Parts: sequence; structure tokens; C-alpha cells
Amino acid sequence: MHEELARTLELHRELGLSDEWVFVQTNRRKGQPFIENRGFPQDLCEKAGVKPFGLHGIRGLAGTVLAESGEAMVNIASVLRHKNVRTTERYINKSRRLKPTLEILKGGLEMVEAEATENRPTSILRLAGGSK
Repeated sequence: MHEELARTLELHRELGLSDEWVFVQTNRRKGQPFIENRGFPQDLCEKAGVKPFGLHGIRGLAGTVLAESGEAMVNIASVLRHKNVRTTERYINKSRRLKPTLEILKGGLEMVEAEATENRPTSILRLAGGSK
């Protein structure tokens, strides 16, 4: 796991936002998982000035990161819950083309982490939820 992702997830856990879910709501259903992705991550893409992509792209990126770290394709297929390794290979190839776009969001993670350490527990979720 990338060290920035590990730090962000640890901060998420420390803030008590959710032990089970990463993308949680901050409104009246605080801590509950998103069941829709209205505008996420398209809102973030717009702010970053990049071509919009969806959560499915992030899933593919996870597979790509595993592949680049040398993980066996059959294991990546298992993580992504693919029945066929060829599906996994398509994901990884597509995500490799998106990687330069996704790298632009790296700075957003750093900003969210810094804000959250200033006792602003909803800040970490701004990346996930797209709203303040």
C-alpha cells in the first residue's frame, strides 16, 4: 500500500469516522457508507481541471498499483473479485492510461490530511464526498 494512502486511512480511523467504510457521509448519516456517487469524483476532477473519471477508474487504479508492485495477476483478480484474469488485465491496461490524470489528485490527499490534523474531522471526507 502506498504510504500516503496508508497515512490517510490511518487518519480516517483515528478520527473515528468508520472502521468499516472508507467513503462515508458527513451529513445526518455521518459514518454511513455512500450508496450513490452523485458527482463524486467528477466534482474533484472539475476542481483539478482534468477529464472526469468515476469510482470504477479508482478500482482499476488499485489493480494497476498491485501489478506495478509485482503482485501476481491471479491475486489481483481475486482482490478485484474478477472471475476471469483477462478482465483484470483489461482493467490494468486501462488504468495505466489514466494514471497521469490520477496523479494530479495526489496533492488533494496532502491538503485533506493537513486540514484533518487541524481538528477538522470532516475535511478528510471532502475528498470522498465532494462537499464541505
